[in-house]
Amino acid sequence: MRGHDTRDGRLLQIEGFGVMDMMGMLKATSKEELIRFAVANSEYIETTVRAEAKDTGKPCRKLVMIQNLAGVSSRQIRSDFLAMLQAVLHVIVENYPERMAVAYFVNLPAPKLFSIGWGIIKGLFDENLKRKFVFMTASDWNTQLREVVADEHLPAYLGGTLRDPDDACSNLLGTGGIVPDSLFRMNDDSFSVVVVPARGAHRIEILAIAGSVVSWEFTTKGYDIKFGVYYVGTEEEAQEVLKTKHKGDTLVDNNRVQGASQEVISGEIFADKSGVYLLEWDNGYSFMRSKTLMYKYEVASPKENAE
Repeated sequence: MRGHDTRDGRLLQIEGFGVMDMMGMLKATSKEELIRFAVANSEYIETTVRAEAKDTGKPCRKLVMIQNLAGVSSRQIRSDFLAMLQAVLHVIVENYPERMAVAYFVNLPAPKLFSIGWGIIKGLFDENLKRKFVFMTASDWNTQLREVVADEHLPAYLGGTLRDPDDACSNLLGTGGIVPDSLFRMNDDSFSVVVVPARGAHRIEILAIAGSVVSWEFTTKGYDIKFGVYYVGTEEEAQEVLKTKHKGDTLVDNNRVQGASQEVISGEIFADKSGVYLLEWDNGYSFMRSKTLMYKYEVASPKENAE
């Protein structure tokens, strides 16, 4: 929600971070899409700030942000989510460094839980920016917040008098909630589903011409998996190479993909040679547990890339 408190040249922005289903968001979208959304939102704020100054005849150069962390739990403070958050924040910090006046974080979760998440992402910010973050615990945030934001600009659930149409200002803020399974990207019919057995692997051989782009998306149910990409050789060479344990030249290291069960992992490579490319999901390190894998891939020809 964006208010209109421009008495000191600042635009009020209130968000309900804690009520979002972070893991659901990661399954329904990608890190790249979230970054694009963050940039689009930042550009919208730039436009809004300029419009506020023009409409009121007062300077409006800075943002006051209120972030409600109510509902944040250990389920959300995970390495995969924090990595996504770091990527999004990095883009904002690098491109919109001086727009924020102060950010109030209210309803902090358990101190230990919060300190873990903050400890990971705070390295993105310089000391000047860090000083703009003000953290308020559940016991004192209400009083502190009302000292800096006028009641008429503060939703009733945060201690103010603003209602639209309810205490949570649902029309302005939105209520968040759980992302339904139907929006998860792996429910798309274009995803194939296989069970990779314990100590086994699933491989896809792809024929691509030089100049093509080979892309992929995948996720798993419940557990992580290793993933790697290889150039095997020409069609003739590949027939011989694949008869052995050798998989060709490594293009993407065969590493264990943390968070594969919480989000849709995506990537791509440029095929600089014509021939056979191999995508491999490796479960060889698991002695007892099979993995349900959902994946799709695409080969874009040089002509398609030019378009």
